[in-house]
Amino acid sequence: MVVDSQTATLFVVGEHARTCPVSDLEDLREKMKAENSLLVVGGANDQLNVNFKVKKEKAITQSIVDRCILVSEHSENFCEKQ
Repeated sequence: MVVDSQTATLFVVGEHARTCPVSDLEDLREKMKAENSLLVVGGANDQLNVNFKVKKEKAITQSIVDRCILVSEHSENFCEKQ
Protein backbone atom coordinates (compact mmCIF):
# COMPACT_ATOMS: atom_id res chain seq x y z
CA MET A 1 0.00 0.00 0.00
CA VAL A 2 1.17 3.53 -0.75
CA VAL A 3 0.98 4.55 2.91
CA ASP A 4 3.63 1.95 3.82
CA SER A 5 5.92 2.77 0.90
CA GLN A 6 9.46 3.79 1.75
CA THR A 7 10.00 5.37 -1.66
CA ALA A 8 9.85 9.14 -1.98
CA THR A 9 6.77 10.10 -3.98
CA LEU A 10 5.78 13.16 -5.99
CA PHE A 11 2.04 13.50 -6.56
CA VAL A 12 0.93 15.64 -9.50
CA VAL A 13 -2.80 16.43 -9.69
CA GLY A 14 -5.05 18.84 -11.53
CA GLU A 15 -6.78 21.49 -9.46
CA HIS A 16 -10.16 20.35 -10.82
CA ALA A 17 -9.49 16.59 -10.78
CA ARG A 18 -12.68 14.64 -10.13
CA THR A 19 -11.31 11.14 -9.52
CA CYS A 20 -8.73 12.24 -6.97
CA PRO A 21 -9.45 15.55 -5.26
CA VAL A 22 -6.54 17.52 -3.85
CA SER A 23 -7.98 17.17 -0.33
CA ASP A 24 -7.87 13.36 -0.62
CA LEU A 25 -4.23 13.45 -1.66
CA GLU A 26 -3.38 15.76 1.22
CA ASP A 27 -4.97 13.31 3.65
CA LEU A 28 -3.02 10.42 2.10
CA ARG A 29 0.24 12.35 2.25
CA GLU A 30 -0.18 12.94 5.99
CA LYS A 31 -0.43 9.19 6.57
CA MET A 32 2.61 8.29 4.46
CA LYS A 33 5.87 7.34 6.09
CA ALA A 34 8.04 8.22 3.10
CA GLU A 35 8.96 11.72 2.05
CA ASN A 36 6.40 13.09 -0.40
CA SER A 37 5.40 16.25 -2.20
CA LEU A 38 2.33 17.53 -4.01
CA LEU A 39 2.23 19.60 -7.19
CA VAL A 40 -1.22 20.99 -8.03
CA VAL A 41 -1.65 22.12 -11.63
CA GLY A 42 -3.96 25.15 -11.57
CA GLY A 43 -7.01 24.92 -13.82
CA ALA A 44 -6.23 21.34 -14.83
CA ASN A 45 -8.43 18.23 -14.83
CA ASP A 46 -7.65 14.57 -14.09
CA GLN A 47 -5.46 14.29 -17.21
CA LEU A 48 -3.62 17.51 -16.31
CA ASN A 49 -5.27 19.27 -19.26
CA VAL A 50 -6.00 22.94 -18.66
CA ASN A 51 -9.31 24.13 -20.06
CA PHE A 52 -9.47 26.40 -23.09
CA LYS A 53 -10.69 29.45 -21.17
CA VAL A 54 -7.72 29.39 -18.79
CA LYS A 55 -5.24 28.82 -21.62
CA LYS A 56 -6.73 31.74 -23.55
CA GLU A 57 -6.66 34.04 -20.50
CA LYS A 58 -3.02 33.17 -19.79
CA ALA A 59 -2.04 33.10 -23.51
CA ILE A 60 -0.50 29.64 -23.15
CA THR A 61 -0.84 26.25 -24.83
CA GLN A 62 -1.13 22.79 -23.30
CA SER A 63 2.47 22.15 -24.36
CA ILE A 64 3.56 25.08 -22.23
CA VAL A 65 1.57 23.70 -19.28
CA ASP A 66 3.20 20.29 -19.72
CA ARG A 67 6.66 21.82 -19.87
CA CYS A 68 6.00 23.88 -16.73
CA ILE A 69 5.08 20.70 -14.87
CA LEU A 70 8.32 19.04 -15.93
CA VAL A 71 10.56 21.95 -15.05
CA SER A 72 8.73 23.22 -11.98
CA GLU A 73 10.89 24.04 -9.01
CA HIS A 74 8.80 21.57 -7.05
CA SER A 75 9.62 18.62 -9.31
CA GLU A 76 13.25 19.66 -9.72
CA ASN A 77 13.75 19.84 -5.95
CA PHE A 78 12.08 16.48 -5.56
CA CYS A 79 14.29 14.85 -8.20
CA GLU A 80 17.44 16.23 -6.55
CA LYS A 81 16.54 14.47 -3.29
CA GLN A 82 16.64 11.04 -4.92
